[in-house]
Amino acid sequence: MTPRNKKKTTTRVISRCSQLGTVFFKKGITSLKIWLTVALILLIAFLLNVSVLNTELKAKVSDFGWGSRKAVPKRGTIYDRNGHDLAVSNLSRDVVAVRKRINPGMYDILAEFIDPHLSLAKKEIVELLNKSDCEIKLVEGLSEQEYDDFCRFRLFDWNMELDNYLQKNPSVLSSFENKKEFFKQFEESFKEIVPRKSYSRVYPSGRMTSHIVGYSSNVNDNFTPWKGLELVYNDLLEGVEGDVKERRDTSRNLIPGFAPVERGLIPGWDLRVTLSSEIQALAYNTLKERINTTGAKGGCIIILDSPTAEILAMVSFPDYDPENYQDFISVGPEFPDFLSKEEYRLNPMHNLPTQLAYEPGSVMKPILGAWALEKKVIDRDDLFRIDPNGIKVPGKQKPIRDTHPPESVQMWKIYDIIVHSSNVGMAQVGIKMGRENIINALKGFHFGQKILDFDEERDGVINENLREKYLDRPSWSVVREANVAFGTGIAVTPLQIIAAMNVFANDGYYVKPRIVLDASSIQRETHFFNPPERERILSDDVLDTMQKILESVVIEGTATKAQCKGYRVMGKTGTSEKPDHINGGYHKNRHYASFIGFGPLPDPKYTILVLLDEPEIRWGGYTCGPAFKTIFENLMIKDGIPPDNENEPEST
Repeated sequence: MTPRNKKKTTTRVISRCSQLGTVFFKKGITSLKIWLTVALILLIAFLLNVSVLNTELKAKVSDFGWGSRKAVPKRGTIYDRNGHDLAVSNLSRDVVAVRKRINPGMYDILAEFIDPHLSLAKKEIVELLNKSDCEIKLVEGLSEQEYDDFCRFRLFDWNMELDNYLQKNPSVLSSFENKKEFFKQFEESFKEIVPRKSYSRVYPSGRMTSHIVGYSSNVNDNFTPWKGLELVYNDLLEGVEGDVKERRDTSRNLIPGFAPVERGLIPGWDLRVTLSSEIQALAYNTLKERINTTGAKGGCIIILDSPTAEILAMVSFPDYDPENYQDFISVGPEFPDFLSKEEYRLNPMHNLPTQLAYEPGSVMKPILGAWALEKKVIDRDDLFRIDPNGIKVPGKQKPIRDTHPPESVQMWKIYDIIVHSSNVGMAQVGIKMGRENIINALKGFHFGQKILDFDEERDGVINENLREKYLDRPSWSVVREANVAFGTGIAVTPLQIIAAMNVFANDGYYVKPRIVLDASSIQRETHFFNPPERERILSDDVLDTMQKILESVVIEGTATKAQCKGYRVMGKTGTSEKPDHINGGYHKNRHYASFIGFGPLPDPKYTILVLLDEPEIRWGGYTCGPAFKTIFENLMIKDGIPPDNENEPEST
């Protein structure tokens, strides 16, 4: 190959390589662009996933460098109908020491350093830090200013104050290798002295409303409801828990200088109940006076607004202090009826209006008498033979007798039977009604049904399967028909019996008593609890007859001590012997006494039950009638309804 040809060949090779290089370069640039585009798309997708779609990962990223602890929301307030506090969560501003993370060698130094900022002496702080608890409240209940001052000191001012402290106490450094080591150990311990807000539950009405409101225990900011409204409406009151974010280092230690951040907290709903604190106090003080006067072991008073059956007052004795409930939990026996008369005492935690199932006695007479008239089993003019020696009932060994029998055989109408509270007469009415009518009457007046769904509320001896349970049983005998008619052989709660008797004050309608009016949230939402339905039980004609009878009970019958001068009232007494759960039969010297009254007539505004457990004098009219009189007359003064001395009761 000649030099010229060789040169041409070389030139062609170089040119070809150049062309190939250009091609490869262009392809490389294109590939690089593709890969860069893919990488950019993946990066955008990743960032989108983190910032928008992947909330879990986003939370981890945003929470990096932060620690969190549970935060308890403010529990809802319980108010009476007029806005007075019954249960309140008060904010408590505390200073807490996380003791397990504090160097014991720093106890004395820390105590002396923080002493000027807390209402504790150095010695007290050291004693608290030496306790075995993981967390210790050094101070609780700081004022808002004291709390803010301590937060400012802990977050911002502590460095400067520490320098001043060391200048005054240079000997402190002698126990450490150098000043840097001291600062390190001090900071690690000091940041575990933490300001913290929590809530304490307070009950302004104390014992007076303890059985209705109930109580909540608080252990380490965990509220647990145990009784009353606190338990029944806990889902509304408790709110939604959140957390408190606190700045922490890689070792999860608190970093001073960063304020904690609350998130996710939703306060509980507030409840407004039907109670009137003024009327509740009147009932409470009257009950205590009656118990002291009569020597009773306990008792209860219920006051209803007659037209609506809203519970204006409900008190029970013995009572307890809801802020110191621990002192009362094991005070009373679980089954007091099994104790002797000398040992007998009631559990102060028991709410008698809902938990006492007792034989109501003669208070049951107008209920079954009204049903017999309504169903035309008897007529108001029917006559019944009242023998002073009683009446023999098939299957019963002893005759049924009256406590205060007439001197000779009498022929009494239903009016006389109820006014003079004749067991002999009502036994005949019960037998004439028969078991099916009696059962229908009990169901019609809603016995055997819980009313408030309070904890441990009793439904009595009658349940939803009443008909099936009793109608076909041979034990439902003529004796049972006679006994139930005058209030024995059946158990009811005080709340059930006053609800049934309220029919006579409420135009013949049954209305289920209620305790809650409405609930409201922090967002100003309000949920109104619908009033219960009105169910017609008695016709106007029967109602008129019964009102005249019950008014005469107060005028000339067994409840003359319930008379209120200048006001027309009506009511019925009740006395019942307690069953002997050990030996069978009934105790002759242990009993319940009661009175249920209404007024003022002709349009009753209040229905009032007074019940005493084992008063020294057994008669309901004598022991409970005066309590009704005191309460009713005070209610008339409160409402500005003056007495009318010329307004005499109608004669019958």
